[in-house]
Amino acid sequence: MTTEANKAVVRRLLEEVFPAADLAALDGIVAPDFVDRSPVPGQPPGVEGVRHVLRGLHAGYVGLRVTVDDLVAEGDRVAARWTLRGRHTGSVFGEAATGAALETGILVVFRLADGKIAERWAAHLP
Repeated sequence: MTTEANKAVVRRLLEEVFPAADLAALDGIVAPDFVDRSPVPGQPPGVEGVRHVLRGLHAGYVGLRVTVDDLVAEGDRVAARWTLRGRHTGSVFGEAATGAALETGILVVFRLADGKIAERWAAHLP
């Protein structure tokens, strides 16, 4: 796939699938044997792990919105700097609800294979 096609897959994940918690759409864009190099506590392997993360975030935060700030691709890698916003209204990954607004920057590098996201490395930004 081209770098532009890879970027389109990542953009779809971040801008469409993630905010809508479209768990069914994940099969079309995440490889079944997906490897998360930055998993959350208790995250299962594979695409089910991505579902676990989406369920957890949507259970703990309302009004989740994603803004893609930068998207850069080379070869089979796509780097995305994005901002996640919402309100912390429920428990998420063991953290009690605070009611506070969430605005956090995230930097992720994705590796794609055969048109699907196969691997992920992530870091939160200050």
